Amino acid sequence: MISQTYDLDAHALYITVSDHQIVRTAEIDRGTLVDVDATGAVVGIEVLNFDRCWPLTEVLDRFRVGPEDAAQLRAYFSRPAQLTLPQHPAPRVLVSI
Repeated sequence: MISQTYDLDAHALYITVSDHQIVRTAEIDRGTLVDVDATGAVVGIEVLNFDRCWPLTEVLDRFRVGPEDAAQLRAYFSRPAQLTLPQHPAPRVLVSI
């Protein structure tokens, strides 16, 4: 089951595809990193500056991803360049009474 985490400060999305141990990380472009296991299967995908167009198709072409996971990734990220970033929550302001 695919899960996602987003770091608002780093503007980085991490997509977890499996819980296997990461053996190496491949850089697809300056902002897309793919973690793979010992068999070459994708463990996770990190996308920096997520509001840009990122190469999901290349990731799926170059690395092993199960058909169900690939279908989910295509469904979730069918238009990566058109997704909008969540806004930072409002800063907390101390109020003294």
